[in-house]
Amino acid sequence: MRLSLLVLWFWTVHAAAVPPELQQVRNALKVNDVPTAERLLVAIIRRQPGNAEAHHLVGAIRFGQKRYNEAESALKKAAELNPRLAVAYLALSDVYAMEARAEQEHEILRRGIKLAGPHPALLLRLGVLEAKKGDLKSALARLKTIPPKSAPPGYWEALGRTHLSLGDYEEAEKAYSRVLQQDPEAVSTLRALSGIALKRGDEGKAWDYIAAARRAAPNSPEILNEFAQVSIVNGLTAEAVTALRLAVLMEREDPQYILALGNALMANQDYREAVPVFEKFLQLKPGEAVGELLLGEALRGSGQNEEARVHLEKAVVLQPGSAQAYYHLGMIAFAGTEDRKAEELFHKTLERQETHGPACLALGRVHLRRRENQKAVEWLEKAARLVPEDPNVPFQLSRAYAALGQRDKAQQALAVYTKLNAEREKRDQERLQSRYTSKRQGE
Repeated sequence: MRLSLLVLWFWTVHAAAVPPELQQVRNALKVNDVPTAERLLVAIIRRQPGNAEAHHLVGAIRFGQKRYNEAESALKKAAELNPRLAVAYLALSDVYAMEARAEQEHEILRRGIKLAGPHPALLLRLGVLEAKKGDLKSALARLKTIPPKSAPPGYWEALGRTHLSLGDYEEAEKAYSRVLQQDPEAVSTLRALSGIALKRGDEGKAWDYIAAARRAAPNSPEILNEFAQVSIVNGLTAEAVTALRLAVLMEREDPQYILALGNALMANQDYREAVPVFEKFLQLKPGEAVGELLLGEALRGSGQNEEARVHLEKAVVLQPGSAQAYYHLGMIAFAGTEDRKAEELFHKTLERQETHGPACLALGRVHLRRRENQKAVEWLEKAARLVPEDPNVPFQLSRAYAALGQRDKAQQALAVYTKLNAEREKRDQERLQSRYTSKRQGE
């Protein structure tokens, strides 16, 4: 039986000499001989009923045995005999936590700080409890009263979580970095730091942290999935695909990893490969709107428009508020020169998501094809505000301006297109290089 309270006791008295009468108890507990320790403690209490440490340890053992009423009695006796025995209050707080007696847990910790003084472990426990109750500012203020040199185990994680909950990402990163110094391969810490870096907008640093977590836990599907998501954010889509293929090999019937693999393949523009992945997802989760939508997108991306239409229409029935399903149905209609139908579908897209930039671009193209150039410009200018990184928007704008005889604007739009297109080609080249590297690594 592993008793965390006993470990805490050893940590507390580590710097001081163990009382002679408790040395045999300590020796028994070191080898996990709890029955012998218990027998020795009962004998000590008979001889020395005022021995607070003995009562505390009996309470700790009773707690480990889930004999909570007896544990509470013994621990209260310990605190009564020695009001400055901080570990007795900590142990009592564990009893109350186990029995969901939140108010008593909070009160015993406050009482312990009042009587035993500002013991770091008591301050930490109370700060964590306050944070759980949502009183984050009080929790942070309490945690900051603990001198860093006296920080008990778990302090820096608690401080980091509290800063993170308050949205102070810089301080949260500092706290978690202290944890990482102690254990450079702590996966939970690396994951937390990766998330913080993403919130701070540092995608590269986020990838470094999650890549380290992947190295530390190479057989964790959960970590592989997180690594893949951060890789996609960094444009490393082939890396994401490789990681998620491994995750799916480990968890062949888990729909979350199958769905993630399909999305990664789409991000890598491997639409044909994504089709059977989404089909597998729908086998596991039939009637799931997101599966129908994504399968429709993958089929459309691979040029199978009629098959795509079937699944996109199912997605609309299952989730009428889905803007994306209407958009792809509109693009299929546009490809079939069904302009009136396409226009109607794009407007339905915008009714559901008014900031849908690709739908604005598509409406601009519909009007441009009809030679309704002024309307085309209006929609394309709106698209330029919503999706400024898409080179197709300034390209279509240059055509619309030229059709209206606005040569200067047409030239300006063409220059923007040239710049954005060069940037896209560079990203595509990097993605292809990433794909090549990933394949070589897998050989």
